[in-house]
Amino acid sequence: MSWQDIAALARQPDVHLVAPDLRPSDPALRGLFTRRGLRSGLGLHMSDAVDLHDLTTRAVGRPGITVTLFLTGRAAISLGDRAHEVGARPDVAGQPMPTAVIYSMTEPDVFERRGIRGEHLRKVGITIPPGWLGEAGLDAGAAGLAQRLERTHGALLAVPVSPDLARLAGVMLADLPGGAPCCGLMQEARAFELLARVFGLAATGGEAPTPKAPPRAEARLRAAQQYMAAHLEDEMTLAEVAAAACVSVSTLQRLFRERLGLPVWDYLRRLRLDQARRFLERGEGSVTEAAFRAGYTSPANFATAFKRAYGMPPSRCRR
Repeated sequence: MSWQDIAALARQPDVHLVAPDLRPSDPALRGLFTRRGLRSGLGLHMSDAVDLHDLTTRAVGRPGITVTLFLTGRAAISLGDRAHEVGARPDVAGQPMPTAVIYSMTEPDVFERRGIRGEHLRKVGITIPPGWLGEAGLDAGAAGLAQRLERTHGALLAVPVSPDLARLAGVMLADLPGGAPCCGLMQEARAFELLARVFGLAATGGEAPTPKAPPRAEARLRAAQQYMAAHLEDEMTLAEVAAAACVSVSTLQRLFRERLGLPVWDYLRRLRLDQARRFLERGEGSVTEAAFRAGYTSPANFATAFKRAYGMPPSRCRR
């Protein structure tokens, strides 16, 4: 996708390219990016793309609130003179932790975005016009938060999201290339659900608190993650992973459920899929080879799992 394509999709006449010095037809992103208005007055913008440059753009932002859920990738933004780094930060094993970011503008102000070359950005963003949230039927806590944000210029909140909320964003991205005839109506319903759940989490200080593991348990979990990351192409059993972490199998399973919100094998599957995605993005082999590296004997099953995780078929990742 060229810089000219991005500027056209942004639908803002005052959006400017700050750096680098690109011609309008020069490629800027590899992947998909879209922006559309919903009937309700919301704006929906979604990206599943890799930055090809340290692309910096600048525009005058309009008053309102923006909610962006990052599944992978990071970027730096500035609201006036306030600079922030936003996105999905890595966990102890280097895997991205999906994060929602809410920021508010009560007056027009300069908005600048600075991308990171090679960063794979998968995100769903929703822009909310002033006053919209007051009529959205939020519960008392979320409505109070929305009122405070609508009165505060330049406020920014980062909210960790649960696996099921991340899956909702993934489903929205899966419809990015086109979708069924009723896709617009379904995306609008999903956007409503995403907003309600993000504001609900933000109003209560994030996700429901997870029991704090003692330092020794944190070290055991980290040891298990490191063992799995170092042996992705090897067969392994729960007993072997538990032994590497010096815990029992039942303790290992409990730690993964409590601290990461998913079973041990689901975590391993995610690690292997991420490895396969990087393998394809670097152009190192075919989809079939990537499937075998990820532990799948069937390329078709691999393609299904890949699309469920990343919202696109593995063939689209290949250089």
